[in-house]
This record gives sequence, C-alpha cells and structure tokens, in this order.
Amino acid sequence: MHKLVLLGVGVLSCLLCSCSQDNSGNSMGATLRIAAAASLSDVLPPLLDEFARLNDCSYQVSFGGSGELAAQVRHGATYDLLFLASWELVKELEHKQLVVPPCVVGPSNQLVLVTSTKENNAHADFRFADLDSSKLAIGSIGVPAGDYARRWIVSSIPELTAQLVEFPHVRSVLAAVEQQSCAAGFVYLTDLDGRSELQILARANLDLVKAYGIAVLHGSAHQQTARTLAEWLAQQHHAWLRAGFQEPPKR
Repeated sequence: MHKLVLLGVGVLSCLLCSCSQDNSGNSMGATLRIAAAASLSDVLPPLLDEFARLNDCSYQVSFGGSGELAAQVRHGATYDLLFLASWELVKELEHKQLVVPPCVVGPSNQLVLVTSTKENNAHADFRFADLDSSKLAIGSIGVPAGDYARRWIVSSIPELTAQLVEFPHVRSVLAAVEQQSCAAGFVYLTDLDGRSELQILARANLDLVKAYGIAVLHGSAHQQTARTLAEWLAQQHHAWLRAGFQEPPKR
C-alpha cells in the first residue's frame, strides 16, 4: 500500500490512500479518516495497517493534541473516527450529538513526570522541591495530559513553585524535555518507550489513570466500517499492554 507522509503544524503525520463503496452501504476499499491523540503515534499505525489488510480498506490518520482535535470536530471537521486521550472529551462530543453513540472505551495511560539524564539532572532521592524555580513542560489547558497534570499538582504537590511552560500536546512536552529547554515535563508512561535518556521522577496516583475514548462521527460516510474499527481497536489488549498502556478503569 502506497503511503505519503505529510508533516504540519498540529498534525504529526498523515497516511493517505483511496476509497470506494458498494451498493449495500458496506465500505469496500474505503479510506477511513482518523483523528488520534499524539500519544498514539507510535502504537496506532501498525494496528491500523493490520486492520486495513484484514478489512480491504485504507486510512488517513492525523495525530495531534486531543483538545485541538475535539475543537476541530466542534467546528465541523470531517473525520470517520476519533481516538482521544480522554474519555470525558469523547463523552462531551457525544452529549453534543457530534459522535454516534455508544462511544468505545479504549486503553488507559499513566501520567509521569520525567527529566533528561544527559546532564545528570536525575537522581534517586528526588523531591519536588528540587524543581523550585525550574521550567516544567506541561500540556496546555484542554490537552488531557496537561489537565491531569494540573489536578496532580493541586492534589499532591500544591507547594510546587516551578514555572509551567505550556505545549500543544504530550509529544511536544517530551521534545522540550529531551532538548532540555525545560528541566522536566508531564507526559504519559507510554511516551517513554525506547527513550533511554529520560528518567521518571514521579508517577501520578493511579486515580489519575485515565481511559482513552473512541467514537464514530455523525458525518462519517463509512460508519459501519468505522464502528468495526473502533470495537476492534478496543479489543487489541496484547498490543496495548506491550506498548505500556493499561486496561481501562472499570466504570
């Protein structure tokens, strides 16, 4: 399958293919337009490749901040499937009748505070007081990881006096830490896969382990295939666990 990779502001990658549809309404060779959280940019493409092979379809996926993608949907963006790092955001879109119920609960992720080890900034007896007057990278308001991080700060480390520097999604937070423009940053545990020069300073309480949400949009031209994909993705437990995700919290 031929794929063209595009890069742009707020979108990390797009994979483009063609589509067709039969007279029964079943999508055959359909191109599914997917919007997904930036934290899924490593694990999701191989799963989409497998689904496309099994179901005679193709896909176009745009990765970005969940808050930004939700805002695009509110303003009329046309996607077939939405995969956000926030069950609450997906349910909000359902309440506004922008997605087709029922929404599908995806895997969950844990929030961690990380730092770069390039300059030996990390040490075993870390205390949050060590970050006083430092710059901390955090997702901007509306980015689930950033919103969860603010709750963590308020509930567990209200005395933190570091300067919070906002970024549009967790991968940009991660880049700021890797490039050492910020002393540390709040990202998901899965973002650390294969990044040996980063060290976890602290892990959020498991109460902050949040489920991702998957939903089919009302404007989708391939709702049946998109629904099949949503349910199939939620069932890929081994793939999610291998990537460092966790089972969704019980509801």
